Parts: sequence; structure tokens; C-alpha cells
Amino acid sequence: MKRILFVSPTGTLDNGAEKSTLNLMRYLGELGHQIFNVFPKNEHPTYQKYLEKQEEFQIKPYPIQVLNWWWEEAPGYKHRTKQDRAVFYRKNISDIRTIIIREKIDVVVSVSANVFEGAMAALCEGTPHVWMIHEFPREEFSYYKEKLDFIIAASDNISCVRGNLYQELSQLVDGRAEMSQFIPYSSLVENVLQSSNDIRLVSIGKINDNKNQFELLKAYEQSSLKDYPLLFIGDWEETSKEKLDRYIAEHQLDKVLFLGFQDNPWDLVSENDICVFNSKSESFSLVYLESILNGVPAIISDNDGYKTVHSIFQTGQIYQLGNEAELVTRLEDMVSHFSAYKEESLLKQARAKELYTLKNCYNHLVRVIETVAIKHTKAFEQVENLFLSPLDQEVIDSLENDKLSIFYLEDGDNTFTADKCITYPLELSGSHEIPLADSIQKIRVDIGEKPGEFHHVFLEVEGEEIEPIAHTAIVHDKKYLFSKPDPQIFYDLTNYSQKTVVLNYQIHQIFDNSQEHFLLNTLSENLVLAKELETIQKEKEDLEQTLSLMENSKRWQVTSQIINLFRRNK
Repeated sequence: MKRILFVSPTGTLDNGAEKSTLNLMRYLGELGHQIFNVFPKNEHPTYQKYLEKQEEFQIKPYPIQVLNWWWEEAPGYKHRTKQDRAVFYRKNISDIRTIIIREKIDVVVSVSANVFEGAMAALCEGTPHVWMIHEFPREEFSYYKEKLDFIIAASDNISCVRGNLYQELSQLVDGRAEMSQFIPYSSLVENVLQSSNDIRLVSIGKINDNKNQFELLKAYEQSSLKDYPLLFIGDWEETSKEKLDRYIAEHQLDKVLFLGFQDNPWDLVSENDICVFNSKSESFSLVYLESILNGVPAIISDNDGYKTVHSIFQTGQIYQLGNEAELVTRLEDMVSHFSAYKEESLLKQARAKELYTLKNCYNHLVRVIETVAIKHTKAFEQVENLFLSPLDQEVIDSLENDKLSIFYLEDGDNTFTADKCITYPLELSGSHEIPLADSIQKIRVDIGEKPGEFHHVFLEVEGEEIEPIAHTAIVHDKKYLFSKPDPQIFYDLTNYSQKTVVLNYQIHQIFDNSQEHFLLNTLSENLVLAKELETIQKEKEDLEQTLSLMENSKRWQVTSQIINLFRRNK
């Protein structure tokens, strides 16, 4: 039996790749293998549930601290500086190597094209590596086409979602790697749909640009169905949600509802609902598949991921992505002939449950994991040398502990203490609304641990920007330069009754305090010189003004005439 380490992309349950991979881990465990899982620690609402699922499936979890987990070129927010992220990439690869050694891992499985740390760790330890890929190399994931040479060289097998993704990647790989395929498996939970006499339109999934809910909203507004409820079930990205909100307000669409993230969205779906899925890109849509397994009629866009599911189960109405007029036609037709579409979906539901089993979905991939042999022993014999130098633990500790800290003094306090402190993650810029008790007199803002240059730091109280009473910086032209570790700024709030303050900051550059700060010292000296020059220039201007006043005064003119008279008489 194998000891298998999975390297997972998010550590959450808000995406199909993670849900289906947990089912694969469970299945491998049932076959007698020992399963381990490394994933990023996070604060997502589903994180605790993710941990509970691993306990339920007897998977040994390894949550690790990360800055960024995906490739530098991957979509998503970039935390801190590129140098900071590079330190953590090395640390995370080292963490995984330690797990491989400690747990005597036989096979490493990377669950997404977006994560590379497991591949690097497997290369360094000479451990077989399987790379599972769920994403088409298009749109937001088109960047990983440039990574394919590495993915091929670092993989003993590349396993892709069956259908269009497998065909596309097979052409790109062009025989340079062993390939396999799988179907993502979503747990077959027997959902009892709510009873209802009303037809509703339902969209399930995180609201963002790729999921393309805005296209559905525009088609809904153009249709004759505005008296039918339209439900959006799922979390959202703020910019996408705001775009929908503006459109809804502008067109007075009072039947549109947002229900937010749900552990099981199908608990909110009724027997007379219609699902609509509009994604621009999918590899294999589990939510569409779940609609089939629940007997809910669906309308889908014609992206390759949806079409793969459609080709297997032969149900659902397809419209051309971007063609709102065709989507309007599909919506109105399905509502008008709902009984016929519902009857068809129930027939397809029974057949889908026969086809869609753990064994059928993962049979090919499981054989690969059980038999994979290493092929890259020599190919990367020099890679390990890049990771042999010891990591600077002081730098890592500094990065892990770097926070924005707000210490406060209440009436009678003389010193700032750790028990009276509010902390936030430190990023390159931020704005934080901080509620403080009326008894608080002073606050100290600690902006991380490292020296750095800040383009702005300002505190607003009652809408008014207030000046600090002290700081450890050199300030020039509203820029703060902290030349020493532990940057601090102090504010006096005694005269303010409203103690909700807003702190804004933007870091221009963070300096590595493990090196000589030639540039930092030069900047410090230049700022001091600039301030001295400003003082000298001001004194010069004051002196010139004084001389001008003297020269133009009558007293000065009379005195000058007397002096000149004595000079002539000499």
C-alpha cells in the first residue's frame, strides 16, 4: 500500500477541485492507502469544514503558513513584496520535503496546475510525482502554457479532466509525458428539493467575472420573465457584486435575491427551479453535474467544460457564450415548457446516478498512483543544490510575525502593553476602521518590524486627519522613512469623543534588515540634507526680506546719507 501526499491548491471547500480531490483521497483510503494532505492555512469560512472532512476521511492534514501559494504569474492578490514571497516559496518547499522524509512518502500528487511546491519538493527528494490538472490553459490560467515544459519535466504522469481538457493538453504535451484522465467526483448527497409551485431561476457559484453572472442578469432584464424570482447562491468578489447591484438598481429589478455562501446550496433549491450556468471557462463543472444528479433542468453556456459534462450525460440546454438574445430565448422557452424539461431531467437523473460512481471517475488515475515510477532521477540532479543553503530563520520569523499593530493607552495607563493591542495582517497598503473605547487617550501604530519607506500614513478621527505627536521616522514631503526596525507612530486622541478612527497606509519599499542598508542610509542622509537645505533657504529668504525692508525705510536712507557724507569728507 502507498503513502500518498497530496498538495492542495486552496484548503477550502468553495471550489470543485478541492471537493472532488477530498473524495479521491477518501477513495484511496478505502483501498488501503495512507493519505496525507498539505495545504495553506487560511481564514475562509469553509476552512474549518475542510479540516473536519479530513478527520472524517482519516486524512492526515499538514496546514502550513504561506504568503502566496500559486505561481507568481497566477491570478490573484500578491501578498507583500516579491522578495518576501520568494523566501516563503523556499520555506514551503522545505516544509514539504520535511513531510516527504518524515512520513516516508511514496508518491506526491499536485492537485492543480497553479501549485508547484510539491513538484519541486518531489524532485529534490527523488519521489514519484503526479500532476493533476483541472484548469484549461486559457483566460485567467493561460499563463501556465509557459510553465508546461517544467510541468512535463517534473511529472512522472500528468492527469487531466476527461474530455476537452485532456484532448487540448494532449496536443500541447505532444507525447513528452505519460498522461492519464479522470472525472472529478462530487459526493452523491441525496438532496430532497423543496416543494414549490413557483418557477424560479437559480445561479449557483461564486460571483465573479469568469462565472459571468452579469450576462444572466442582462438577459433576465431583457426577457419577459422579470416577475419570476432570480436567485444568486454563492459568495462574491466585491467588484463583480457591485456591478450587479448597480444594474439591478438602475433597472429596478425587485425579484433578484442574493443568498450568499451556503454549505449545501441545494438545500435552497426547489423542485420547480431552473439552474442557469454562464461561466466563460470551466474544466468540468461539478455544480452543473450536481444539477443533473438532483433532477434540476439547466441552461449552460457553450464553454468546453460544460460541453464535456453534457457529452457524457446528454442533458441541458446550451446557448452561445456572449449571445444574450439566445440566452433570453432559452430562458423563456424553458419556463414556457417547464413540465417537459422537468420530466426529461428526472429521466437523465436516474441514468447519471448509475454512471457517476467513485470507481468510474477515478479508476484510471488510481491505477497510475498505485504504479507510477520515477523517471526524472537524473533530469534534475542539480535542483536540490538550490535548496541546500540554510534558510534564515530570523527573516522567516520576521515575515511570519510582521503585522500592523495598534497599541492603546486608557485612563491611568503609563505604558503600552501587549494585552491592549489590535492587530491586522500587514500588506503593502491598507485602510482599517478601528473602533476604540472612549477612555482611550493615546495610540501607538507599529507598522511591522522592518525599516521601510511609506508614501503615506495618516489617521482620521471624525473625518479629520490628525498629526502624530511623535514617531521614529524621518519625515519629508509627507513621506515617512523608518531607518531602524520596529517603525512606530504615536497619536493623541484626548480631545476626541468619537473614538472610531481610520488608519490608512501605503508602503513604498520594505528594507531587509538582514543586510547592510547602504541605500537606506543614503536616503536618510539625503532627507536630512534636504531638510537642512530647506532651513537654510528659509533663513536666506528671511534675511533678504529684512535687508529689503531696511533699504527702503527712511531711517536707513538718512543714516546712509550721513555715512556717505563722512566718507566724502575723509
